[in-house]
Amino acid sequence: MDHAAPAPTIAAIDLGTNNCRLLVAAIDATQPMGYRVIDGFSRMTRLGEGTLASGELSEQAMQRTLAAIKECQHKISVHKARKMRAVATEACRLARNKHVFQNRVTKECGFDLEVIDTAEEARLAMLACAPLLDGAAAEGLIFDIGGGSTEVIVLKKNAHQSELRDHISLPVGVVSLTEEFGMDRVSPAQYQEMVTRVRLPLADFSEKYDIVRKIAGREMQVAGCSGTITTMAAVHMNLWRYSRAMVDGTSLTAEQAMTQIDRVKVLDYRERLAIPSIGQDRADLMLAGCAILEGLIKELGLQKFKVGDRGLRDGILAELAEGYAR
Repeated sequence: MDHAAPAPTIAAIDLGTNNCRLLVAAIDATQPMGYRVIDGFSRMTRLGEGTLASGELSEQAMQRTLAAIKECQHKISVHKARKMRAVATEACRLARNKHVFQNRVTKECGFDLEVIDTAEEARLAMLACAPLLDGAAAEGLIFDIGGGSTEVIVLKKNAHQSELRDHISLPVGVVSLTEEFGMDRVSPAQYQEMVTRVRLPLADFSEKYDIVRKIAGREMQVAGCSGTITTMAAVHMNLWRYSRAMVDGTSLTAEQAMTQIDRVKVLDYRERLAIPSIGQDRADLMLAGCAILEGLIKELGLQKFKVGDRGLRDGILAELAEGYAR
């Protein structure tokens, strides 16, 4: 009796300012993205903690993150991944000592950690999130609220693929704003300062691509991905426990999002912690997340957006899977 050979496996690590995330997948041509996820891992390591102030990754943050990466490496080894890619974003981009950390990853974990620029980060986010957009509009916009930066991507769509037209990386993220403004209640003036930090650098980009008019005229579809967006959707849905299956691919109107923003932004840390779908992992970051999302909604004239529980890992896997399909 013949037995089919097991499908090749691939893996992707996304090391952000706040989290270390892994996906392991089997190549599967029957799936829309060309792969089927078989394992995953996510841990809040806060690699970028204090980096904005000091300009360096701290020893404690590196140790926390190395421990998480070693767990990722174990899963990759167990599943015998044939191809993998590990990328790091804003925290490592900013850190003077990123090469020290990269060398430790190579030595202790056995693979290279690639510090990608904002253009590559935007491209991978597009690969992950563009499938959320249907063919109803010729253009798309994707936003990704990170720990150290926020990416806004404009793309062209056709029947077969999406083409990245331009992107902007805003120097504001949920970790960097939380470190500056704190995680508890802030004054209305302080909150508006956070919103302004998003709107000011985005204004020229929005005008250049006529984003407000195109969204109003339904010429541009929008998708958002990040822990802030998925958590906001879960709060809107009043989920007792977060469910990726219920959140990924759903939609939020700007009005629905602003209702939850107005609710959450006046709560202190303990009150946010008491909302089940926010929980301990995100309670301290949600105030900054609310301000960033509000800034995006107001400056871009967002009316409705798809919610994606996906990110750079998914973009990496899509590209690795495409290599097998050729």
